[in-house]
Amino acid sequence: MSGVTYAVTIEFDTESGVDVDDLLDGLSECAPSVATLGRRVSVTLDVNAPTIAQASANGVDRVRVALAAKAFQVLALEAVTHAEQERRLAAPLMPELVGAGEIAEMLGVSKQRVAQLRDRADFPVPIAVLKAGPVWTRDSLNQFLAGWSRKPGRRPLVAAGQ
Repeated sequence: MSGVTYAVTIEFDTESGVDVDDLLDGLSECAPSVATLGRRVSVTLDVNAPTIAQASANGVDRVRVALAAKAFQVLALEAVTHAEQERRLAAPLMPELVGAGEIAEMLGVSKQRVAQLRDRADFPVPIAVLKAGPVWTRDSLNQFLAGWSRKPGRRPLVAAGQ
């Protein structure tokens, strides 16, 4: 069959339970992976089809055959190309985090200056405050940097009373 290979993920609920080994055996030609949580099952399989709609329908049909007579209700369905699946798998699961030390290096300032910058309304809010200090996502700091109109050098000292 000509077409594109899609990674089709089907999440379903079944009252009669699923024997994972039997399900994997029934889908063995589709390079399946299965995850379960209680009665909820998630199956990802490779399906070759001319369109994404056909791949989705074929994936559900293959699961139906593999489950034999067991009734199940599809809760979620997603089909993506293998290229998209590879891109998603290559992406980090956690965003890159930075603390005051990393921010100081990024900005070329001291940690004390970072503490001052935190008082600005446009400075990002930390995503967490740990015993070691606050942490931000690198992306939020990059957005701040893109809009920060930095004035180089130190402010001139002003004599008292001026």
